[in-house]
Amino acid sequence: MRDHIAETGVGRYDPDHDAALQHALRRERHRRDVAECAREADHQARQTTDAAHRRLADAAARRRRSAHLGGPVPAMTSSGAGSRPVRVRVFAVLVHDGRVCLIRRRRPAGDQLSFPGGVAEDDEDPTEVLRRELLE
Repeated sequence: MRDHIAETGVGRYDPDHDAALQHALRRERHRRDVAECAREADHQARQTTDAAHRRLADAAARRRRSAHLGGPVPAMTSSGAGSRPVRVRVFAVLVHDGRVCLIRRRRPAGDQLSFPGGVAEDDEDPTEVLRRELLE
């Protein structure tokens, strides 16, 4: 324990008490950061699940139209015909000893923290995409 206690006009200043407050603030900021990362992971998981559900529904609709029309029907895209196809993004939330693994990505607008992951190529298995991205 520190033996230096400075006198102030209001009372006694205890540097150990100040250090304890700083430590408590750091713990609280860390707790909020972890909670924010968990919320972001939940949000990204919902988006990924929604995209997967849209692809499954589109595939089922194509099969029904194909059976009804007697031939193959081209795949729909996220916004209908003529737009870009839906891109599948996979990511991992790695937690060890209460700490979350994040990747710092350099962007022109500034650095961005994100979970390790990436975008799947056409017809690529999401598990293989995640394995590849984690090795990078």
